[in-house]
Amino acid sequence: MSLRKSRMSNVGRKAVGGRKVVHPIVSTREDLVVEGIHHGYIKSLSPAAGIYVSLGLNVTGRVLLKNMSDNFLKNWEPMFPVGKLVKVYVLSIDPKVELSMKRSDFKKAKKEEDNEEESEELVQKCLDDLLLEKYQGSDEDEDEVTARNDDDDDDDSDSGINAEY
Repeated sequence: MSLRKSRMSNVGRKAVGGRKVVHPIVSTREDLVVEGIHHGYIKSLSPAAGIYVSLGLNVTGRVLLKNMSDNFLKNWEPMFPVGKLVKVYVLSIDPKVELSMKRSDFKKAKKEEDNEEESEELVQKCLDDLLLEKYQGSDEDEDEVTARNDDDDDDDSDSGINAEY
């Protein structure tokens, strides 16, 4: 049994504390999202190709040497032993799963997430304002209708028409 937040709560819902699930379960490539952040274990190293990271039972992605760090790494093999848990950024999923471990990519993903949250908050605020205007506008309309009815009653009394039957 796993104690990962994604296992303890539903993937589509928000986890404990109102935050989004950080480690979604990856069982196929379709579960990956381009520009998404995932965690995985280093499966193997290739001096020519880079690092292969296992993201799920049947999903493995590759981190090219140029995508390991923002800085040049001369002797990188000891820094990434097999079995180490790493945080990766998904660059592409077609035709192969390409990953990055650069901090600049994570910062870019964080900025995009913050922008999405800000835009969601802005949309919610606009909707709230529209609803408020609608309800305030309907109150004014009722007042105008009541005032018109009062004016109509005054007109009836002036014309000498008996409103009572």
